[in-house]
Amino acid sequence: MKQLNLDKIKATFNRVPEQFKGMVAQIGFPSGKNYPEGTPVAYVATIQEFGAPAVNIPPRPFMRPTVRQQKDKWVKLVEKGIPHVVMGKLTAFQVLDGVGMQAASDIKTMISSIYSPPNSPATIKRKGSAKPLVDTGYMLASVSNSVAPTGSDFAAKD
Repeated sequence: MKQLNLDKIKATFNRVPEQFKGMVAQIGFPSGKNYPEGTPVAYVATIQEFGAPAVNIPPRPFMRPTVRQQKDKWVKLVEKGIPHVVMGKLTAFQVLDGVGMQAASDIKTMISSIYSPPNSPATIKRKGSAKPLVDTGYMLASVSNSVAPTGSDFAAKD
């Protein structure tokens, strides 16, 4: 009968947190991603998220509700990935990248599902659509993810 090597098992489990140490999944609108005229996408997204009462833009939150609704699912994805990291089938980077891709997809879904508060009549006339949060589609397409060292800037890669 083969005996378990508890020291080897313990060393394997201790290695897993080390692989995740200092790494984060970044999700949202990276710096350096700008509209053609130069306005940062993150700036526009922030205005949409929180509103700009001085210029009559109501808040249309999409990030905070997504996090509230989906964070447990994202945590479960990490939990499900950890055994695969222990077995050497995945890396911590791959687990975090998978969570980031799911989170970015969830944010895009939320943006696409928002229809209220409605656009003003002037905005509808200008853009030819009543759909809030989507004008050219550039903000929606700019939602992205990255895995990076903790504390690093979330910057566009292209």
